[in-house]
Amino acid sequence: MKADMSYWRFVEEWHPKYSSDDRVLVCDILFRYLEKEDVNEDDKRWIAKEFNSREEIVHELKRLEKDLFSESLDIYYEQMFASNGFMRGSNDNPVAVKNNKQCHKS
Repeated sequence: MKADMSYWRFVEEWHPKYSSDDRVLVCDILFRYLEKEDVNEDDKRWIAKEFNSREEIVHELKRLEKDLFSESLDIYYEQMFASNGFMRGSNDNPVAVKNNKQCHKS
């Protein structure tokens, strides 16, 4: 089965530190290793030292990718809704926003 990497394009576009976040590089290395693509010898040694099985590698890859995707989604929503006053900060009360009828109605 060929991997669908469309979610990764979202991370690439929206993650504020995509080009400098070490987790992106680790994800790339782990994914290439799992797909039996070219991985340099230093990375292979690191993987052998850190992980006992392919399942552990998959678990770590999923954890990292979920974190990166979640951070990207936060930025996406902050930018999308910043113009209407939604998501002003962590102390905002979502119920108050709803009661002020600032929610999107479908």
